[in-house]
Amino acid sequence: MHQQLLDQISELKLKGLKEAYLLQMQTPNYIHMPFEERLAHLIDAEIINRKNCRIKQYLRAAKLKYRNAFLEDIEYLANRNLERSQIATLAKNQWIERKHSAKYVLIVRIVRAARGLGLAPGLPVLRQQVS
Repeated sequence: MHQQLLDQISELKLKGLKEAYLLQMQTPNYIHMPFEERLAHLIDAEIINRKNCRIKQYLRAAKLKYRNAFLEDIEYLANRNLERSQIATLAKNQWIERKHSAKYVLIVRIVRAARGLGLAPGLPVLRQQVS
């Protein structure tokens, strides 16, 4: 029965649910949980797995040059003329939601000035689109 259930979950391509189910089977604390709570954990695991896969897919499609670059890595040296407040405002991605293309041009210039930190605005946007 156990293996048949795992096979069916795999056939349905529910990888997150399968991993969470295997974890539940190995963790004694789950035995005492109500069915609905265990089921909720399984469904949550599947949703998180799908969101993570979608983010990975977007990142592969973006073909970013520096995948491990983040806003925190920007060096605010005097000769770069970068302002922390301006970067922080742009990082909130409100300009995308409001469709302000002029700010898009500005952020592209800032990212280029930041010398290759092209992922800085991209990853938060992907995270927001997926959630």
